[in-house]
Amino acid sequence: RGRYSCRTAYHVNPDGYRQRKYSDLGRYRGGIPVVCFTMTLIFSGSYNSAMNAKEMIEEENPDANITVIDSKQNTVTQALIIDQMVRMRDAGISFEDSLKKLEPLMASARIFFTVGSLDYLKMGGRIGKLASIASKIDVKPVIIMKDGDISLGGIGRNRNKLKAKVLSTAKAYLDENGKDNFVVSVGYGYDKTEGVSFMNDVEETLGVKLNSETNVAIGIVSGVHTGPHPIGLGVIRKYETL
Repeated sequence: RGRYSCRTAYHVNPDGYRQRKYSDLGRYRGGIPVVCFTMTLIFSGSYNSAMNAKEMIEEENPDANITVIDSKQNTVTQALIIDQMVRMRDAGISFEDSLKKLEPLMASARIFFTVGSLDYLKMGGRIGKLASIASKIDVKPVIIMKDGDISLGGIGRNRNKLKAKVLSTAKAYLDENGKDNFVVSVGYGYDKTEGVSFMNDVEETLGVKLNSETNVAIGIVSGVHTGPHPIGLGVIRKYETL
C-alpha cells in the first residue's frame, strides 16, 4: 500500500528476483518506487543477485524505479530497518528523504545474541579463531552484530548466564545512546518457549516495550550459520530521533 513498496528477500538467483521478488509486486510498472533490502553481504550473496535482477528489469522496463540496499543486517535488525522504512512511508515522508535516513539507521543497529553450539559458526568460518579457542575451553560467546559483521561481546558456559550477559551488553549500549531513542525486538530459534520467556526478561531488565511486530523466529537461512538455538535481541534507532 502507499506510494512506495518495501521488500526483503533471502538469497535467490537473479531470475528468481526478477520473476518472484520484484514482479509479484507488480508496482514498478506503475511507476511506484520499490526498495529491496538484502541480508548482509557477509552472510549472503543476495545483494548481487538482486542487483543483477534490477538491471534485467530496467532493460525491459526503463521507467522502473528499483533501489537495492545491502541492509548490513540479518534477522531481527533486518526486520527493524524495514519496519522503520515502512513507518516513514506511512508518515508521508518521501521515498528520497527516507533513503537519506537509511545509513544512520543501519549504523545504529545492533544484534546481541548467543548460540546453543559453536559448531555452525565454526563450520561457516564466521568467528574463526574465536570458535576454535572457545570450543577447546568449553565456553560459548556473546556475539554482537553491527555494520554487517560480528564480533565478540563476552563468553560464558551456562545458558542462563549467557542470556544475562546478552542483556547487560545490550543495556550498556542503550543506556549510552538513550534507550527511548530505540526500537527493540527479540529473535529466537527452535525453542519458542525460551523465546517468549526471553521477551519478558528483555522488557523487565531493559525497561523497554518490545515491538512485537518485528520479533523474529529465526529460520533455516540464518540457522545455517547459528544452529537451531540462537537467542538475542536487536535494536535500531527510531527514525524520528535522527
